[in-house]
Amino acid sequence: MPRNCETPFTIDARLYGNVSHFFNHSCDPNMAIWAVYINHLDPRLHELAFFAIRDIEPGEELTFDYSPHEPVATADPTPHKFVCHCGAATCRGFIF
Repeated sequence: MPRNCETPFTIDARLYGNVSHFFNHSCDPNMAIWAVYINHLDPRLHELAFFAIRDIEPGEELTFDYSPHEPVATADPTPHKFVCHCGAATCRGFIF
């Protein structure tokens, strides 16, 4: 574990990332994320796996919802830090 890491576990792709760093947000995504366990059942040590939730066309951008448990519509998105510009018909107006 690097010396500058405050915890032994991270999903912050800023310092530790992989190709999923290039997946973008959409309020109408074509992928979803699930916790998977490989060679153990320790709930603290899961891997994050992306699965298609519909057919994805060749050349289509790979997207998932950064905040999948947020309500679809919110009357006032101003308390949220990041405004969403995904353009989906179901866009809730903010990412998280």
